[in-house]
Amino acid sequence: MHYFRCFSVFRLLSVMGLLLLLAGCNSQNEKPRTYDIMSLYSEQDIQDVIEISASEIERQSGHELVLPEINFVTVTELTDMFLKDDGEETADQELLHYVRSVGAIYDDDRKAVFIVAENFNITASNERGARDEAYYHLLGTMTHELVHALQDQLYGLKYSEEDYSTPDARAALRMTIEGHTELITALVLQQMGVIGELEDYHSEAEHDVDPSDPQAVYENDMSDIYRTGYAFFMYQHGIGGTARAWKILRNPPDRTEVLRKPELFEFQ
Repeated sequence: MHYFRCFSVFRLLSVMGLLLLLAGCNSQNEKPRTYDIMSLYSEQDIQDVIEISASEIERQSGHELVLPEINFVTVTELTDMFLKDDGEETADQELLHYVRSVGAIYDDDRKAVFIVAENFNITASNERGARDEAYYHLLGTMTHELVHALQDQLYGLKYSEEDYSTPDARAALRMTIEGHTELITALVLQQMGVIGELEDYHSEAEHDVDPSDPQAVYENDMSDIYRTGYAFFMYQHGIGGTARAWKILRNPPDRTEVLRKPELFEFQ
């Protein structure tokens, strides 16, 4: 079973250094606690963040974005949705890891964003710090998913199975779509003053993982997809800017070697 819907794993962005300042390190004596996102922001608050993100995406990309339908779902509801789509009754390990990791997804079949609020857990010293941190998490995650929506509206996210029939070709396509999304997300966050240099956005390094821990292996594999794709698009952006990045989606690379060695890419 393969899940190719476009999503963002709920992970700490590289802006966390800034968030620590915003959250206020003046609360050193307060014991950190975990906050549920819905205890910090209402659904309307989150919709407001989405509106801000959509406006900034349009300004950065020069393309009009039609806001997709926004739905709030539980992990159980998301699992059931995927099981129904695939005609399955029982969730396998891959699906279970997937639904417990995503903070939101853009589903290109339903043309909608699904927000999994229970996967947004914020740890901070106090509520004010948690609200600051949650805001930037939401901004980054919602921007990522709305970029997927814009990709779909401009080019479609359905590519020929004949062209991407091998595991390597499908991995290359995934890296391309996610890498492009991460670049546009980073450009939007930079435009808003959330990050400084684009290189600051993805600073996590590769590291060894315990092969007996399925969740660690899964997260490491996903990190590689995002990191490799982002590095590829950073290279392409350096050559031809945002316009070149968007045009690559018309005919994405079909080999991971090209993503890992961006100088091999031949622009068409």
